[in-house]
Amino acid sequence: MTSNEVITSKSMSPSQPCTQKKEDIQNTTTTINIKASILPFVVLENGTIALCLGKINHQFKWTASDHLYSDLGGRKNPTDRSVRHTASREFLEEGLGLIKLKPHNSSSRSPGSSFHDHSPRTVDKVIRFLDDKHYFAKVVTTKDVKNNKKISVTTYLCEAEFDEGLSVKFKTKRNKLLSFIDKKVKTLHSKQLKWINEQPGLYVDSKTNRVKLKTCYNEMEDLSYFSLDLVMYSCTHKAQYNRVATRLAFLHNCRLRFLKVLPALEKYQDYIKTITNHDKNTFS
Repeated sequence: MTSNEVITSKSMSPSQPCTQKKEDIQNTTTTINIKASILPFVVLENGTIALCLGKINHQFKWTASDHLYSDLGGRKNPTDRSVRHTASREFLEEGLGLIKLKPHNSSSRSPGSSFHDHSPRTVDKVIRFLDDKHYFAKVVTTKDVKNNKKISVTTYLCEAEFDEGLSVKFKTKRNKLLSFIDKKVKTLHSKQLKWINEQPGLYVDSKTNRVKLKTCYNEMEDLSYFSLDLVMYSCTHKAQYNRVATRLAFLHNCRLRFLKVLPALEKYQDYIKTITNHDKNTFS
């Protein structure tokens, strides 16, 4: 199974391949990358794949569902140096730096193997992780807009270490961050101030001298694992979507993007299961 695959899809439609010649696109259209994300996945002991998704804060969603999820990403900021910078920044902001990525190596991977020493926890380290092509695949989806322009979204599929306590760790850290909002600096002791200064999501408002939390660090309420099969089912079975949405739902554009992104992981899951079954038969 080839890693570091780059897939380009057109119009975010699962049935339309990109057939326009590169030189024609350059002469007639302008492509603007507006979003980038990292979609972490884990390979479980039984050879199945699970996706690590963030539950969107109810303050930031535009649907009645109480179970709206997404990968970790967002719009490009003016200060972002590249698409990789956008994906890396959003990944750390929305995941609170708790997800441990590990270099994908299909030739030597083994479920449950640990890569603690390589786990990137800063924006520059995650950028370097992507620059070195440690991701499994990079998928670029495009959509036509007015005036011969296209907008694109880049999604990096990155393997991560499975953490059974990830949800608890995320909620604990998020609640601790929220507990400092609007606290007066003069009421905090030195250890608290030191911890606040170490958190990129917290800052002190110079006018009020109170602690504030950057909005981008409060966009997710939780991190959870969902099987690849369940996510694909919720994206493809429209007739059953409302039933599945009681515990897993996506915004429309996110669902269309997943229909382009996830088939690569389905093929990888089939490959892993084949190898796993072969090994079982060999040693049985």
